[in-house]
Amino acid sequence: MIKTIDHIGIITNDLQKSVEFYTDVLGFSISAKIEMDDVGFSATFVEKNGSKIELMGYRGTIPKRSDGIEIILGGGSISHKRSHYFYRR
Repeated sequence: MIKTIDHIGIITNDLQKSVEFYTDVLGFSISAKIEMDDVGFSATFVEKNGSKIELMGYRGTIPKRSDGIEIILGGGSISHKRSHYFYRR
């Protein structure tokens, strides 16, 4: 049984505008940022009332398809895959 969902991830064409929308319009707060300059990837986590969203942006071409779809479930520790998606086990 799923008890919690840690966060959802959204890939956006304009990370800065998306962050501004979630913070200025919807009232979310920035909780973390990730920069992977070597692969042109950035992510900003925003939170509100226990809900967390990972807004992701790529410099250059956005990948058409990842290695798979991952669901974030409560519990466990954070791991990192080379595909730049985060997951918990």
